[in-house]
Amino acid sequence: MVSKLRESVPAFHPENESPEKIRQFIQPVEPIDAINWLQNIDLYPKFFWKDRSRSNEWAALGCAREISALQHPDFFDAFGKMQSILDASGNGVRFWGGMRFDAGTTVALEWQNAGVYRFVLPQFELRKEGNSAALIYNYITPGNCSKIEDINTTFSRLEYRGHLAKTIQNNLLQRQDEPLFEDWEKILNRSLAYLADHRFRKIVLARRSSFYFRHKIDPFIILRMMQSRNTNSFCFLFQLDRNFTFLGVTPEELYSRSGRRILCDAIAGTALRGSGDEEDDRLGRELLGSEKDMREHRWVVQALEACLNNLCVHWNMLNEETLLKLTYVQHIITRFRGSLKENITDAEIIREMHPTPAVAGFPKEDAIQYISRLEKFDRGWYAGPVGWLSGNEAQFAVALRSALIDQKKLITYAGAGIVTGSHPAREWQEMENKLLNYTRLFENL
Repeated sequence: MVSKLRESVPAFHPENESPEKIRQFIQPVEPIDAINWLQNIDLYPKFFWKDRSRSNEWAALGCAREISALQHPDFFDAFGKMQSILDASGNGVRFWGGMRFDAGTTVALEWQNAGVYRFVLPQFELRKEGNSAALIYNYITPGNCSKIEDINTTFSRLEYRGHLAKTIQNNLLQRQDEPLFEDWEKILNRSLAYLADHRFRKIVLARRSSFYFRHKIDPFIILRMMQSRNTNSFCFLFQLDRNFTFLGVTPEELYSRSGRRILCDAIAGTALRGSGDEEDDRLGRELLGSEKDMREHRWVVQALEACLNNLCVHWNMLNEETLLKLTYVQHIITRFRGSLKENITDAEIIREMHPTPAVAGFPKEDAIQYISRLEKFDRGWYAGPVGWLSGNEAQFAVALRSALIDQKKLITYAGAGIVTGSHPAREWQEMENKLLNYTRLFENL
């Protein structure tokens, strides 16, 4: 896979380097299976990212630099630290990571490894863009650059050595939902009473489903199967140590940035896919014609337009409400493009946009306050921003259709937007439809 690094790699001179600057050794390699590459190597943390276009894929290993916090951080400070490193480095350098849905709530035990936020500049990356691939070694200067011979030796240890296991046996023991339907019905009725009192116009409530297995789960098998079954979605994995993996296939882009250009989505309103084209088209038309779903979607659009007014010199809507068709469900989506004002940072973009009314409610400050009262579990990184940041680019998705894997336990989450006219059984079924990414998967294990 890897040819030796050539002596033409620029020489390293510590006296000429400023602190906290990242240098990279980049070696072209033959395209390989990135998931198998990660599964094959015992080095943590591990990251995987595939964008919605499915043309670009990134895998990463190890930690050259980490910026993280366990409780109630100032994430502006975190982004400032990352940006200072990125500004001193090349545009190809990237931090990978994510953040909690609600940074102001206490971090539960199962989310301790992730903390409030955790961003990592990896030691090694495998980047696949179109038909080309490269292996990259990141290091901080001055002081920790390896000799070229040492890097060649390290690269040889990262070689892909063949196919590993791609299936796991059917060993599901039990499933537990929190809340149960009876409690969900009470929570939803309380929410409807708050809506009637005009405390908010929409609130997004979630449930947690825990699946217990007889044997330890290989997250890379789950990742591969999820990726192969889901289109029009970001595919991501953050394996922070051997026993903690957060992964998912999310349709929702929080934003992507290239220079001062920004792209973002408004997604809200859900219906099942049909068993055939005729039924699928009918369900899609019914979704677009649903007063309740369109009302829910337009509140997301309204909130996003307000964010863009604060962030952008100008912006425009790329399309009016249309359908985003996924494997098991379809959503209403509206896309936007804008030009950022001068000196707007990624921290400011995330502060404005996260959480969207699609995962919190409207107005979002009021909705977040009641979510913490009504939900009895920690969302952790579910519905939070996950992605990457470089000097001139960034891309963050909303961590939906996601799961936390801890040895023999898989915890997944699904939410439903509650507005006037919501019905407990229908909203429960909507969440069950969103869980099909996992429940259908487990049926075939």
